[in-house]
This record gives sequence, C-alpha cells and structure tokens, in this order.
Amino acid sequence: MERLKSFHRRRLILQPSSGSFTAEGQISRWSNSDLDPVPRNQKKWEWYHVGGFWIAEGFSASQIQTASASVALGLNPGIALIAYLIGNILVMMACCGTGYIGSKYSINFPVISRAYDSPQNSLAITYSRLRSFGLRGSCLPIIIRAIVAPIWYGIQAYLGSLAVQAMIEAIWPSFANWHTDALPTSADITAAELLSFTIFWLASLPFLFLSMPALRWIFLVKVIIMPIFGICLFTWAVTASHGFGPLLRIPNKIEDGMSLGYAFCYAITTAISASSTFAINIPDLTRYARNPRTATIAQAICLPVCMTLIYFLGVVMAASSQVIYGQIQWNPLTIVLMWNNRAAKFFVGFLFAFAMIGTNVAGNSVPFANDTMALFPKYMNLRRGQFLCAILGFAICPWKIEASAQSFLAFLNGYSAPFLGPVAGVLLSDFFLVRRSGELNVYQLYKPSGLYWYTAGINVRAVAAFTVGMVPQIPGLAYQINPMIKGVSRNYVDFTSLGWLEGLLFSGFAYHILCLSFPFPTRTDEEDKAAWAIVGHDGTRPSTSSTPPQDGVEKAVPLQDAISAPESSSGNS
Repeated sequence: MERLKSFHRRRLILQPSSGSFTAEGQISRWSNSDLDPVPRNQKKWEWYHVGGFWIAEGFSASQIQTASASVALGLNPGIALIAYLIGNILVMMACCGTGYIGSKYSINFPVISRAYDSPQNSLAITYSRLRSFGLRGSCLPIIIRAIVAPIWYGIQAYLGSLAVQAMIEAIWPSFANWHTDALPTSADITAAELLSFTIFWLASLPFLFLSMPALRWIFLVKVIIMPIFGICLFTWAVTASHGFGPLLRIPNKIEDGMSLGYAFCYAITTAISASSTFAINIPDLTRYARNPRTATIAQAICLPVCMTLIYFLGVVMAASSQVIYGQIQWNPLTIVLMWNNRAAKFFVGFLFAFAMIGTNVAGNSVPFANDTMALFPKYMNLRRGQFLCAILGFAICPWKIEASAQSFLAFLNGYSAPFLGPVAGVLLSDFFLVRRSGELNVYQLYKPSGLYWYTAGINVRAVAAFTVGMVPQIPGLAYQINPMIKGVSRNYVDFTSLGWLEGLLFSGFAYHILCLSFPFPTRTDEEDKAAWAIVGHDGTRPSTSSTPPQDGVEKAVPLQDAISAPESSSGNS
C-alpha cells in the first residue's frame, strides 16, 4: 500500500515547478506549468509558422473532399467554391479574434474561457477532494470542445491509414489482397487496413513528444513542401483528364425541394464547419506566437486563401477521376490507390501521411490535452493529454464509424452549429464588445474568488447567452442526424442553414445586452502579477515566490529561472 501511495505521489501527481503558479498557494489548485501563461522566451512562433499551420490543416483527405457535400446538394462546383470562400472569410474573422487574445496574453482557450464563464462551486476552495474535478466554471466550454477531439483523432488516423496503405501497396502490390479473409465482414475493416491503421497510429506517437515551440518546425517544412505537392496534384489531374472534366460544367440542379439561395447558405456552413473548431482551438497554438499582429495577419490571409484553393484542388481531382476511372471519387487517397505508377503512389501517400499527422497532432491532440489539463491540472499536462487522446482515438474503432455510423457522422459534422458557435460568440463578445479590447488581468484568471469569480462563482450572463445561441440550432442538428424526424419543418431547417454563424451572433449579442443590463466589474486595482505574459507590457516577472517544498517549510524561490528554462511538461510523464 505504501508503494502505491509513493507511486501516486511521485509519478502520477504533477510536482510544482519553480516559479510556476502551481507553486503559489491556492492557485496551485487551478493550474500547472503547461497551463500557466507562456514565458516570453518560449514564444517562438513567427507569422509563417502560424500561416504554415493552415497549409498543413488543408492538406488532409477530409478537407480536400469537403466540396463533395455541396455538389451532392446539386450546386455547380464553381458556385460552391464561391460559397466556400465566403465561409472561410467568416470563420477567419473568428479565428483571428480568438487567436489574437491567445497570442497577446500567452494563454490557451481553457484559461480564456474563465474570463467569461466561471460557475465554480465555492466549496471547491475549502474541500480539497474536489480538486480533481478542475475548474468548474469553464467546464461547460471545455467539455463541449474536448468530447469530440478523440473521435476526430481516430477518424483522421483512419483516413491517414489509407495513405500508409498506398505506400505499402506501392512497394508490395500484393498487399491489397493480404489476408483478405482473416477478419469477418462484421469487423468493417480488412487485415491490410487494420495493419495500415496501426502503423499510422504508431508513427504519430513520436510527434506527441514534441514541445509546442518545436512543433512549429513541422509547419515550416509544410510551408515549403505542401504548395509544391498541391501544384503537382493539380497538374496531374488536369493533364491526365485533358482538361477540367465535365464535373465543373454541370448546371445547378438543387434537389430535396431546396432553393438555390438556401443551398448556397448550406455550402457556406459546410466551409465554416470544416474549420469552425479552430475558432476556439487556435489560442492553444497562437499563445506561442511572438507577435499578435503578424500572427493575426498571417491567419487573415492564409486561412481563406489556402483553404479555398484546397477545396478547388479537391474538385479538380474529383473531376479528373470521372474522366479517367469513369466515376467521381472525392477522397484523394482513393484516387491514389488506383494509380499504377508505384513510385508516384508511394511518395504521394508519404506526403499525405505526413500532412495528416501534423493535422491530427495540432488540430486534435493538442486541444484535447489543453482541455484535460484544465479539468485535471493535478494529474494532466500536455504530453499526458496528447497520449490519452491517441489511445482513445484507437479505442473508439473509427473504421466502425466510417463504415456504418452515418447518423453519428452527421452529428459530428453538425456539432459546431449549436455548441461551438455560441461558445465562440460569448468569448469574442466578452473581449471585444464588453471589455472593448481592454486589458485582461492574467493573474486573476488563475485566482479563485478574484475578478472573474462573478456572483457566487457563476457568470449567469454567459450561461444564458450560450443557451440563447444553442437552443434554436438543436432542431436543425436533429434534422441532419435524421431527415425523417417529425416536428421539424422545412422552413425551420432552412432558417438554420447558417447555423454556426447564427449561434455565434445570437449568443454574442445576447451576452452583450445582458452585460449592459446587468453590468459587472471588468477591472481591479490589484496588481497583475502575471502582466509579464502580456505582449507589449514592460513588466517583468517578480524575483521571488513562496513555494512549498517537500518538507512543508515555505522558502523563497527565484522565478527568473522559470523564464529562461526551456519548456517542459509538468512533472513526470
């Protein structure tokens, strides 16, 4: 028993690092070294790293085949691309807003969410056993984001396994028929696909060991390689099909009783949904950006331009498959598996696999890790959270979801409208409308019973505003999951065709009106002990802090060491 207690104390519990908030009395219950503001010497991301992220995000099989949803509605691909450009511009505005906050104050989404939603139980301050539940105030937006991250990690890993399968088939063509009868049909996966998935999943694990400053080099490599890769795919598609193919010339033929205008709105929503998670995820990355202004400009250019060009590439490749193979294939990896050129199949599969590993790490495992360490700061840090996301992504058997859970996939695709849109709306409204871009007190974001404690630990305005943005979108989500559902009229479904944008606007304006009607203090005279984290602030970290060592005697510990120390995960992994 003593050994178990010792293992729990020494290996599972994250030990306070010198100079971190974790070492400062009561605040230690709400943070750890990875959740603290990023020290200035660790803010190494430049504008081209932020821009490179969007290039990396675009080159995944799921993004390239985004246009398939709108073409299936009967939209001409050219009209759909215009709608996608509009959708990307709209989501870009939200990403730039939240990304700016993360970069300026060096904090991630879970910490930002404390500024506007802190419904914490006051018993948590005195009842130590409640510490494992994390900060209850920000649980709502954190759980809303975290719940789908492992699922998307698994689905992206499954799509990445198709790239691995293409590489193996390029070397051993017989691999396509390898142990075809080894697994029953009910498994919804072949032995070759399962082996490819396992290889991709294992190949992703070393990238989870990379620190966030080190992760920027992956995006820098992609800035150089992926545009060239995209040009090569585009050139192949046009030359192999001797033009753009008949797909780009099909007229608008809207089915299911929908008007052209509403179909256009649905196409806008499709583009938004493809990137909407980053409207709240992006601060997890931009808090490492050195300059908020240049990082914001990079996002403003790269997101709409790169993502729209990626969708155009997907349309061109699908059109070429119609000419070459006689059927429209929206998944680019399915097209690659049809190639006879083994060298081309291998290298294209390799580049797709590399691109999708970067997408999965930055887009799914990092946000999930930030959420879990905010919920359980005593036990979870970035590295542990990322590995937990990878394990859960394998455990959910994503091939089962791809094969037979169409209703569940519809739920995942429609998840952003009623949930993520209102969260982003409240967050942006709080900072840009209520506080008018005024200074956040970073230290208070980590302090219970402080400025962001609100009334008895509950910001009722934020909860009410979130509800205002969420509830009108629920019937639209239910219709997406089951179009045969009764009680949801066609007119109401059309009304929710811009669900994410509507949820963001409804919740944002509702929050602003509630704050005007029931104002609360947004500033305090108490010194911001973490003002050093704010970009452009001249303050420096204090020289000492009271840190409880193992013997229980408080001693003065220099904090400057924590500023210059290289980033590492809290405690033992």
